[in-house]
Amino acid sequence: MLPDADLFSAGPDKLKTYVLQRLATWHPALVEIVRLWDTATVQALAVRSCVPIAAWEPSTVTVMGDAIHAMSPALGIGANTALRDAHVLGDHLLAAADGDTTLLDAIAVYEQSMRQYAYQALRKSAFIGQKVVGHSPLPE
Repeated sequence: MLPDADLFSAGPDKLKTYVLQRLATWHPALVEIVRLWDTATVQALAVRSCVPIAAWEPSTVTVMGDAIHAMSPALGIGANTALRDAHVLGDHLLAAADGDTTLLDAIAVYEQSMRQYAYQALRKSAFIGQKVVGHSPLPE
């Protein structure tokens, strides 16, 4: 990858040329899509992944999606992981509403589960981003 300073100071034409060079060995249909780019719409975009963190004390406020596990789009699973968060949290909140568990316990179980699957997805996405796109590796 170009260093950030070079990437963000490059004009649209230079960025398009750079992407075409990076994709030269990819499927011709994908390369053609880039060739058709309107350079008036081309700009650099910073892509960052969060770093997984240790468990925290559950409360009546929780997080999901990019608020807790923003990830590289390299694997294409960020939105699906956020939707999974909503589904899992919803199931646990329904259990609390039905009286099967307390609200804090429902949130704690959701957060524990989310940290497992979401951080696994985040690390996989970061790995693919490193191998395919040239992102920096995610710290351990």
